[in-house]
Parts: sequence; C-alpha cells; structure tokens
Amino acid sequence: QMIAMRYGSVPLVRAVGGLHDTVTDSETGFVFVDQKVKSFNDTIRRALKLYPYHSRWMNLQKGGMEQDFSWANSAQKYLDLYKKLIE
Repeated sequence: QMIAMRYGSVPLVRAVGGLHDTVTDSETGFVFVDQKVKSFNDTIRRALKLYPYHSRWMNLQKGGMEQDFSWANSAQKYLDLYKKLIE
C-alpha cells in the first residue's frame, strides 16, 4: 500500500499491522476493522460515494502521496524515542 499511495492510489485496507499504521481512514485511504464481508462492502460503498467528488478524492490521493515512509524518517522517529527514554 505504501508504494501504491506514493503513486496516487487510494488504498482500502483492513486495520491490521502495518496497514493500520500507514493508512488513516478518510485522510489517506479507507480502513475497515471487522473481518466481515459487511464491513468490507460498507467500506467499498464509502469509497464509491466519495469518488465522484474529485476535489475530495484528490485530497485523499495527495494525503497518501505526501506520506514519508523513508528509512531516514523511520530512523529519526526511533532516535527521538530513544532520546526521550534516556532523559
């Protein structure tokens, strides 16, 4: 999903593991929680309802494209956390 977001795809994901960490519902994609067909279908419907509103859809695309998943960013977050722990 990170590569897809980088190129403007809007992900539809279940809230598990790294998917939950990288996709924010209604900001960078669509997230559903339950492992049920109804939850998945409801999320698809939400995406389809939003799709005709081009400016709102483009905001989702931009939100995903602006995410920084680089190793430098991840390393900096760990460094900040470690510094905070030793203070």
